[in-house]
Amino acid sequence: MEFALVLPLFLLIMLALFDTGKGVYSYNTVSQAAREGARLAAVEASWMGLSGASCTAPVCPANAATLKSDVLAAVNRMTVGIGTIPSANVFVHCHAAGTNTPASPATWNGCASANLSGNVVTVRVDYTYAPIIGAFFRWATAGTMALSAATTMAVN
Repeated sequence: MEFALVLPLFLLIMLALFDTGKGVYSYNTVSQAAREGARLAAVEASWMGLSGASCTAPVCPANAATLKSDVLAAVNRMTVGIGTIPSANVFVHCHAAGTNTPASPATWNGCASANLSGNVVTVRVDYTYAPIIGAFFRWATAGTMALSAATTMAVN
């Protein structure tokens, strides 16, 4: 009798523990993906727009769209354990060192200008985490959690 009373509570606690671990793993993965995207953007942004003999780097993105595509590929190389991050959830912004990044990614410039040496680049990655236990409690919450990580690095 006691076993029948305690088992559901025990299983709920175990499921919550697994969900918490999965949530921490997901956040760490998103954070690492933002760092990797920022690292790549910081390296490639100074070479953006160069071509032919003037491009002495391994990769010279033609424009901001190509740079974002490269950043998105770098982000998704890091998110194998949680799935693919769509382009709409990866944001890139270049700005002068010492200035603030705008709060809303909707106003970010995507590193549209060339010759960005001495500036900084910020990459933000958004992810929606859906815990297993959230499926049981959809009546109480939306059942998902928004995770977001941003990293800023100096453009070489």
